[in-house]
Amino acid sequence: MALYHTRMEQRDDYHHEVDYVLEPNATGKVYRAVTIDTSESGLGLYLFSPLSAGRQITIKGIFRISRKTGTIRWSKKISESVFRAGVLFIR
Repeated sequence: MALYHTRMEQRDDYHHEVDYVLEPNATGKVYRAVTIDTSESGLGLYLFSPLSAGRQITIKGIFRISRKTGTIRWSKKISESVFRAGVLFIR
């Protein structure tokens, strides 16, 4: 079964390592991810631990911004230790 995701705008390829924290950030733990694509409203990520839809994260170090908070819209396992997720930025 294919997954279909409605996007508000076209995403551009953008591959870059970023750090993120889970919100609320009670522990201060920082995680690593790799961007796949990005737009003004969201981005695609490769994650190395699973995150559920609805989880809020703050991403650090994206090219046009220093920090951006978003909500995981969907996530799926693509290999034993890699997950792909879509993030919608909170405006």
